[in-house]
Amino acid sequence: IAHAKLTDISQPNIDSVYQWMPSGWSHEVKDIHTAVAEAIRYDVIVLTEILEHLEDPDALLRLASTKARYLVASSPELRDRQVDGNNEHLWMFDRDGYRGMLGSNGWQTLQYTHLNFPSEYDFQIWVAEARP
Repeated sequence: IAHAKLTDISQPNIDSVYQWMPSGWSHEVKDIHTAVAEAIRYDVIVLTEILEHLEDPDALLRLASTKARYLVASSPELRDRQVDGNNEHLWMFDRDGYRGMLGSNGWQTLQYTHLNFPSEYDFQIWVAEARP
């Protein structure tokens, strides 16, 4: 990757990873909606552990589908009868729900990966392509 931009709402988060960023990468403190809306065009937008924290994840996904060709997104994956103990999560998604959310907001799923951890959550990783 010749150039990438790291965007986070928290300067301490950016500071914690900035030292490992390759030369040529830039960073900014900005709300994800604003960052995506201001973008002219990206090859890939990566949303790691973002959508479950947003009041309207559909709005961000729709906007991102007009700004990037590909999306890589990850999220905790809802297990059967799981109770989410994280009060910062506004949503929890199971596989079918996440796939449906992507599809209804302009994305075609290319790859789904389920990661089973012996922790509070399993995780899901999605790669999708914007539909024309």
